[in-house]
Amino acid sequence: MAVLPRSPVALRLVAAAVLVLAALALNAVTAWPAVATASEDGDEKVELGPNLLRNASFELDANRDGRPDGWTIEWMWVKPPNRVELAAEAAEGERSLHVVVKEIGVPQGWGGRAFQDVLVQPGKAYRVSASIKMKGWQSLVAAEGVSVTVIWHFRDGSWSESQIPVTEELFAGDFDWKRFEGQVVAPDRADRVRVAVWANTGTGEIWFDDVRFQEVRAGAAAVAAAAAGAGAGAGAGAAPAGGGPGRRAGAGAVPSRSVTLKPRPAEARAVWVDDYTLATLKDRQDVARLFDRLEQAGVNMIMPFVWIGGYALWRSEVAPRNPAVETWGRAGDRGAGEPGSPGAAERGDVSAGEDPLQVMVEEAHRRGMEIHPVVVVFMVGSKSNPGPIVAAHPDWVELDRNGQQVSAYDLIWVSPALPEVQDYLAGVFRELVSRYDIDGLQLDYIRYEISSPVPFGYNARELSLYRQATGVDARELAPGSEGEFAFARWRAEQVTRFVERISTELRTLKPHLVLSAAVAADYRSALSQRYQDWKLWVEKGYLDLIFPMAYSDDLNEIREWVKTDLYLAGLGGGKALVYAGLAAYTARQPGELVEQIELCRGLAAPGIALFATWHMDTSDYEALGAPAGPFRAEAVTPHGSPGEAAAANLRVLAGAVKEPVAADPALKALADDLDRLAAKVEGLARSEGPLSTAPVEAIRQALAGVREELKATGRYGAVLSDESRQAIQVELLVADQLLCYWMAHPATGR
Repeated sequence: MAVLPRSPVALRLVAAAVLVLAALALNAVTAWPAVATASEDGDEKVELGPNLLRNASFELDANRDGRPDGWTIEWMWVKPPNRVELAAEAAEGERSLHVVVKEIGVPQGWGGRAFQDVLVQPGKAYRVSASIKMKGWQSLVAAEGVSVTVIWHFRDGSWSESQIPVTEELFAGDFDWKRFEGQVVAPDRADRVRVAVWANTGTGEIWFDDVRFQEVRAGAAAVAAAAAGAGAGAGAGAAPAGGGPGRRAGAGAVPSRSVTLKPRPAEARAVWVDDYTLATLKDRQDVARLFDRLEQAGVNMIMPFVWIGGYALWRSEVAPRNPAVETWGRAGDRGAGEPGSPGAAERGDVSAGEDPLQVMVEEAHRRGMEIHPVVVVFMVGSKSNPGPIVAAHPDWVELDRNGQQVSAYDLIWVSPALPEVQDYLAGVFRELVSRYDIDGLQLDYIRYEISSPVPFGYNARELSLYRQATGVDARELAPGSEGEFAFARWRAEQVTRFVERISTELRTLKPHLVLSAAVAADYRSALSQRYQDWKLWVEKGYLDLIFPMAYSDDLNEIREWVKTDLYLAGLGGGKALVYAGLAAYTARQPGELVEQIELCRGLAAPGIALFATWHMDTSDYEALGAPAGPFRAEAVTPHGSPGEAAAANLRVLAGAVKEPVAADPALKALADDLDRLAAKVEGLARSEGPLSTAPVEAIRQALAGVREELKATGRYGAVLSDESRQAIQVELLVADQLLCYWMAHPATGR
């Protein structure tokens, strides 16, 4: 079939971000005396040297510029209504550093620090502490939350790779002054350290005061603990007080037992079938061959691109059909006796002239796989092949600020803001959903073209609509101005308005339709450069599933994106599950793709999606379904029956814990707890009538109690190896996500 030339790499790669997941709990440590030179550390006195930071309480402002003397302020987009200032409110003295963020900057993220550089000696331990107050603070990324951080400088002039949070990272809060502290040991060759109070992208208010960096001069146990936490590496050095992973009382005396976990029986394993692959499928036989391969690899969700470039890959009555539809499955391409060969119709071969989408639906369901067709929404063509929509409706075409319709990526888009565009696309998608027995529908390119190097959104009618709504001519707005920010927000609202409409209309037609979107993995980039506010879509309940496209060959980048996206979905109330999208084309060897899958599983992603079949060969499929492969055991998708899925996963987890039970009563108790929780979920799933959230919340609370006991010093965690303890924690987090999703979707299968 005819396809649009496009580069998946160029279209799918999203901007890098430095994001890491952390807990949301706000646990303040015991406050330090205001001017203490000694402290308790267990039963041992710890003597601290003088504070090495200048103007630690932010009292001095000699030039009266509103910035504290001795501190370097680096905050992005500090402009109204956001501000960084000295405030007449303090935990110590009369002033503090006050950070106010009422909105994140569009088109940029918002975050920053105030820091000082201090001389240090290698091998010495230092105590870091600060008083912090928060009012309505909510982080928008699960990354480097509010904390005191350090970056080491070495004698050769280099710096450690990234800043290290020393005090506990705070991601949400509304509390009066609390004291937070931690310890570090200066690594070998370090000659100074950059100490910073840090806050990443978020909204609300934060106050910092009485920041300290003090040498630990006495207290052998405290120094030894700090050194153990720091390690010997150049990038090491942080050991938050109160213990952390690997620090548990009597660890040397308690045997650490390992648990070998089994594959989850409920996990989404999706694969995108891209337009290049679809162009090679001529009839049912080709579809069956491809779907057999996917089934053998352990895939349970198939996502074919059926609307792209303004063409429908089905027998549409409302939109142009892909030219290949008319000849799909007909005679001429096969030998005698094969489906689609001469005489096939007379022989009763229904593949002759069949609808390709209908065939894919039938073949997927025959194998017990779900099918979620993909519709490419606002991207409608390319420079070399503009497509039928551009030909019929040139006034719909989106323009950049320079009046050009072809983007830097050689793509052509229609304006999301035009009512007639939304009406047309909604009609196409209604036909698709109403005529075919599909399990779900996925929205792709549900956004504007990337705003770099030149922003889009300057279609003449679109500008007229904005002028009517605001009285502002967007062409006259200065880059980086508040007016441009407002125009960016308006464009994001137009995309959101369409997502809301599609959610309402399609669910009216098919109440159990699973609606999803493929989105930029970096939410800040999605919002600021694509006007794609997918976090809001989750909060509003417009979508059931989110597929962040974490397309990278850098495991750290994938980790940062997926962790943050799981975190953001949690902020949205858990109304959508996050299935991590991974790019097969980034893996140079089959083992690298498997490594990416296992990484995302270890982050508690309840599903995986691979892009795409065109980039996967026999070795990839074999690696997935191999006896030791990640998809080796059969699994069902968790979104269809989230209660049953959570129970099944808990049962398998309990069974894995039982294997080494004979050696330890604590593990038997853990297995019993997991079995009891699974039984409770199963009971709710079997019950008739509307789902009550109260018993589900009670189960979630019980799960939280088990997770607490799995901490290093807990009843269960104390006897498990760190690896096993963390792996079990991950599985409980997955179960919790499914329970949250169940409460948000009580009408789903139990």
